[in-house]
Amino acid sequence: MLFSNAINGLPNTDLTDEQMTELHTGIKGLDSFFNENYEEGDKFSNAFWDKFSILINKYGFDIDTQETILDRLYEVEELKNFAMNMIITIRNISGESDFCEYTYEQMLSDMQDDYDS
Repeated sequence: MLFSNAINGLPNTDLTDEQMTELHTGIKGLDSFFNENYEEGDKFSNAFWDKFSILINKYGFDIDTQETILDRLYEVEELKNFAMNMIITIRNISGESDFCEYTYEQMLSDMQDDYDS
């Protein structure tokens, strides 16, 4: 799935092409931030989650839409690892074991399939 299709599939989404490009670039930047700066622990995890929340808020998405956004981003091949890292981070920090439950189960299945291959 293309990034724009993933985002445009969200309810109440009316981003311009420029905003869509900025959001895509911002999420790819967060993916790089994670890959270059990862540290185990709450301090890094909270900073990562905060950066994501601030970014999506800038484009009119609130905390209640994070789950839907991440579910959709997991379907975008280039952002699959980002979505996976963000979902795991939020589940660990928030303690919400049902956050992105379907996508989390899909992630586990995909990892098992990769392991079995």
